[in-house]
Amino acid sequence: MVELSGMSRTTVYSKFKEVYNVPIKQWLINRKAKRIKRKLQTPGSVIKEIRYEFGFNSASQFNRFCKSYLGDTPSKIKKNSNY
Repeated sequence: MVELSGMSRTTVYSKFKEVYNVPIKQWLINRKAKRIKRKLQTPGSVIKEIRYEFGFNSASQFNRFCKSYLGDTPSKIKKNSNY
């Protein structure tokens, strides 16, 4: 984003936060979490495939991310989805 904008890194970060009310890193994490949740709630989805798709190297790492940002484990999110 910095290269494309032609602005300094500090300016890009502050403008982003001004517009979206969250830092870029947090916005990206939130977006990733939403995409993971949507995938987990898709009928026929496989947790292991989703884990690899989003770059998690271990099940425990993926579980910690889901608990922290989605409030539950991947298997519980999948189980509780309405499909």
